[in-house]
Amino acid sequence: RLHAWGKTTFGNIPKKMELINKKLDTAYKGGRSASGWSRIRTLEKERDCMIFIEEDYWRQCSRVD
Repeated sequence: RLHAWGKTTFGNIPKKMELINKKLDTAYKGGRSASGWSRIRTLEKERDCMIFIEEDYWRQCSRVD
């Protein structure tokens, strides 16, 4: 039941993180144009947000008996 709640409430965090990290790897290997750096910053913000969501998920899980 907890697993279903986590998927419904938070989505699939590991898959989202993996996708963001793959996009970041591609962006890091790409050109260093202004748009490239902008894309990197956007992806890094998304990654940071996902880390926060993951921490919140585990905090919520730790409160359940």
